[in-house]
Amino acid sequence: MNLSGIFPPIATPFVMDRVATSHLAENVRLLMKTGIRGIVALGSNGESVSLTKMEKLAVLEHARNAMPDDAPLLAGTGGDSLPETIELTNGAFECGANAALVFNPVFYRDKMTHQSLVQYFRKLADHSRIPIVLYNVPKYTGYNISAETVAALAEHPNIIGIKSSSENIGHLGEILRVVPADFSVLIGTGSVLFPALTLGAIGGVLAIANVASAQCVQLQQWVAEGNWAKACDLQLQLIPVNKALTATYGIAGLKVAQELIGLYGGVPRLPLSPIGETEKAQLRQILQTAGLIS
Repeated sequence: MNLSGIFPPIATPFVMDRVATSHLAENVRLLMKTGIRGIVALGSNGESVSLTKMEKLAVLEHARNAMPDDAPLLAGTGGDSLPETIELTNGAFECGANAALVFNPVFYRDKMTHQSLVQYFRKLADHSRIPIVLYNVPKYTGYNISAETVAALAEHPNIIGIKSSSENIGHLGEILRVVPADFSVLIGTGSVLFPALTLGAIGGVLAIANVASAQCVQLQQWVAEGNWAKACDLQLQLIPVNKALTATYGIAGLKVAQELIGLYGGVPRLPLSPIGETEKAQLRQILQTAGLIS
């Protein structure tokens, strides 16, 4: 499976606290026109931990129906319960997902040894009807998947890649050094897209790609062409936007930014809260400074 390119991890839109599948589908259609490779649904930005199983499957079904057949749909299916993760992963297959994005177990994080993670992911891969992409997201799990563990898991034929959502370029380099050439390494942090691509990552799953998808695609194209000066300049331009959409304002801010560029955003589901008018004005200024809106 070719995962080279940019993947927005789409937000899940709500109207009156219900998943707004029509808005979701329209957002996907508009994003697909910007040159992205595919879509990630039910990732961290999709508020997957706040959705029921039926809502998750509905999100996947409507996202898939809004995409071209040749565009990959990656489904976030991770969870601490291995049986539930297997069940949701195979449900994602039934909805048309091409691969599953699965984070490492969280609750017993202090007991997650190399061997524990290898056994967990291998059993998942053995029982999954779609390929597995590892999801390293230490911000939420509290720990990194080590390069040693990634290398061991890369030996499994149904584990095809990793999304690493860490700004630690050294850790990314360790992974790239030990995995085979056909193992897909995607960066999950927009602030380091340029250095990740120059090291050998083949693309990115980036929150900022929900708001600046064309710019992320352009950055990767410039790196591929060897136009590193332009790519670096664009990276520097996007760093404040990425910070605003992640560390500063989070999912609530991302949804406001989507509204500002013409997508449907809405508000997050509890326990997350909307941002205030002052924060909205600050976010608008950040997007204007970056040239994303007038």
